[in-house]
This record gives sequence, structure tokens and C-alpha cells, in this order.
Amino acid sequence: MKDRRLETGLILALVLAVYAAVLSAPPPPIDQGFLAAGAALEGLFSTRYFQLTGEATYQPLVTLLHALSASAPSLHRFVVVLVHGLNACLLCALARRLGLGGRASLLAGLLLAWFPPATEAVAVPAFAGHVLGLAFALGCVLCGLKALESERRESRWLIASCCCFMLGLLCKETVVITPALLAACWACDVRRAPWRRAARLGAGLAVLGGAYLCWRFAALEPPRLAAPYRADWMLSLGWYARMLLWPWPLCFEHAGLSPGLTAFAGLFVLVGAALALRPPLFLGWLWMALELLPYLHIVPFAHTSPVADRYLYAAACGFCLLLCSVLDRRAGRAALLVLALCWGTMTLRRGLLFSSDALVCEQTAGCAPGSVAAQVMLGDSQLRHGKNGEAKRSFERALDLDPNSPVSWSNLAVADYLIGDFDGALAAFRKSLAISDDPAVRANLEAALAGMRKAPTSGRAPRRRAARGPP
Repeated sequence: MKDRRLETGLILALVLAVYAAVLSAPPPPIDQGFLAAGAALEGLFSTRYFQLTGEATYQPLVTLLHALSASAPSLHRFVVVLVHGLNACLLCALARRLGLGGRASLLAGLLLAWFPPATEAVAVPAFAGHVLGLAFALGCVLCGLKALESERRESRWLIASCCCFMLGLLCKETVVITPALLAACWACDVRRAPWRRAARLGAGLAVLGGAYLCWRFAALEPPRLAAPYRADWMLSLGWYARMLLWPWPLCFEHAGLSPGLTAFAGLFVLVGAALALRPPLFLGWLWMALELLPYLHIVPFAHTSPVADRYLYAAACGFCLLLCSVLDRRAGRAALLVLALCWGTMTLRRGLLFSSDALVCEQTAGCAPGSVAAQVMLGDSQLRHGKNGEAKRSFERALDLDPNSPVSWSNLAVADYLIGDFDGALAAFRKSLAISDDPAVRANLEAALAGMRKAPTSGRAPRRRAARGPP
């Protein structure tokens, strides 16, 4: 027991050390900001959740966390980083439960703690659902295995497993696949329980999952989203497989997928086929496959790019289990330690980048020059730092990529107004409204017209006066 506590303390300390720079960093530009507490709390369990909270995915517990920590973003980050460390500890416990040695289990937790693409989910408040959802999913699996093991306390662990499952669903929709993960772990458990006990637990989770799906897709008013991004699922799978093998470059946006990625998708499938007859190894592969399934565009979902680093967060658990199962020997554990140190260095570097929103935006635009969202993000950052001319050029590059982007036109209008080009600002505002009649853009147009009436009769405002125009 003492050794377990030391392991937990070590993992949490290492996670806090690597993510220390994130704790006090400003909210990154990709984050839409914390929700207003009143609106968030009002719509938490309303059928109009999406309209009242402004969320695009169903995650009321994450919305509640946003609301409660709206005035203390550093506290929000600390909670998320701490839960990330907890996830690493839970994976360590699961690995030990599945028969891995003590050192290999510790390294599995450490690998998850320092997995480089995880920085996007951990550091960005808007993506906290991935971290919280995985915590409850792992809790559901571990409590479920405990329920199948013990007859005397079966009901307590069964209730705990079901509660974790329900709470996970309120953090992230993809937690719905957790019963499949639990079934896979039960099949590979070194203390495998009778199937009747497993059937009782499975029935309870099925009832909860069915009730959740009815509420989510039948009772809730659907969110108002742009057209979902459609991509070839083989290309998406290939990208994720490539990022697991070589997690670089890390970026908020990944515009365009190379046709060569299908080779990595084929490699992923072949590895699964080769491991199918070796259950302990196959479990890690199956975990990855199940966690990636919601993000392969088989069911289209709204996103600005076909893939994202944060979607690897839960799948990384399976990858860590697979690596540690293969290398659970003296020389293999040394290789795992070297890999963990390399990942830790990359994660630390990525965390330091979050200390400056300007650096984050420049890096994003540099690694995804063909992404409209990346160019808009860079332009927004330049506006916040008073670089209005550079912001105008960033928005123009975004419009070169997509001339029908209402956000790019609206932001170009703001940049023109701040520069003093009133005629260009009005034309850009009207172009944005012609594409999409957004109330916020219309309010900005009215504010610009009011500012022009106060400006000199020439229709041109000095730069210092234009700087006090609409945001």
C-alpha cells in the first residue's frame, strides 16, 4: 500500500512539474472563454442546453466547471492538470490489474502523463471534457472489475461503476463506448469472474447508456452547427496511427491529409489482426480502435479540420498498455523509460509555448498555412496586441483560402476600422452579413456606423481615435 501511495505521489508530482507553465498561462485563443455563470447554470439540464450554454457538444459537468471557475482560470487549469495526473494513476492501477509488472505499470501511467498530444486537451479549458471523461471511464472500468471479483461487495462496486459511467457521459459523449472497454478488460483480466456476474453489470450499464442516448438525441434540441467536416475515415485513421508512432508536429489545426496516410491505416489494421490471438496485447490495440472510432468521420461531426491532437487523448491509454505489454522485461522497461523522457521533454516544450498566446498563434499558422481557422486565430491575436496592419494581412490570407468565410470578413472589417479605413470596414461588414446574418456582426456594424458619425467629416478617423472603435 505504501508503494502505491509513493507511485501516485510520484506521478502527480511529475505531471505538475511538466505542466507548471500551463497553470498560469493566459487562456489560448482557440478557447472561446469561460461561459457566463448565469447562462451556464440555467441551461445545465434543460432541453435547450445547447442554445442556453453555447456549447457544441453535450458536457454539462464541464459547463458547470467553467461556470464555477469563470473568475479563476488558474484554478480551472489546476483542476484539469490534477485530473490528468489522476488518469495516469488510474491507468497504472489498471495495468497492474491486468497482470503487468509493477515497473511496467508505473511506466504505463508515466507514458500517459507525458503523452505529447495530450497537452491540447489538458491546457485548453474548452477541451477539458476529454480529461474528465477519461477519468470517469477509467473509474467505471476499475470499479466494474472490482464488482466482478468480489461477491460480498459486488453491489457497492457495481453501483460505483454505474455512477462513474453516468458522470462520464455528462462530461463527454464518447464515454458511451466505456462498456465495450470494460468487456475487453474483463476478457483479459487475470482474475476473470463468472459471466453471470458480468451480465448483471452489463445490463446495468446498458440501461444507463440507453437512457442517456434517448435524452441526448431525442429530448435535447440539437445544437446549431455549421456543416460537419467530411473526411475519408482511412485517411483519418492513418493520421492518428502516424501520430501515435511519431507524435509530431503538435498543432491546433491540421489542414489537409496526405493520401500516403492510408499506409498507416493499413499498418494499424494489420497489427490488430496479428495481435488478435494474443488477448493481453490485443486489448491495447482494441482500446485504441474503440476510442478512435467516434473520430473517423463515419458519422460526420462538426469541426474545422479533419483531425485533432486532443482526439488521441483517450486512445493513448490503449497505446501505453500495448507498449508496456510488449516491453515488460528489463531491456524493454529501459526503452520505455527513454521514450517517457522524450515525451516529457516534448510535452514540457509544448506547455511552455502556452505561456504566450502570440507564440501559440504564430506556431499554429506556421504549421497549418492552409487552414482558415489558423489564419483567423493569428489575426485575432495580432488585433489584441495592437498589430492592426498585420492582422489585416492575416485575415486577407484567410479569405484567399476561403472567400466565403463570414468570420474572416467580419474580422477584416474590425481590422480596417481600427486602421481608419471606414469604407473598407463597412464593405467587409456587409459582405460578412450577406454570407451569414450574425447578430454579433450586425452589432459591430452599428457600432462602426456610430463611430463614423463621431469621426471627422472626411470619413477618415485618426489611428488613435479608430483604436477606440468596436472590438
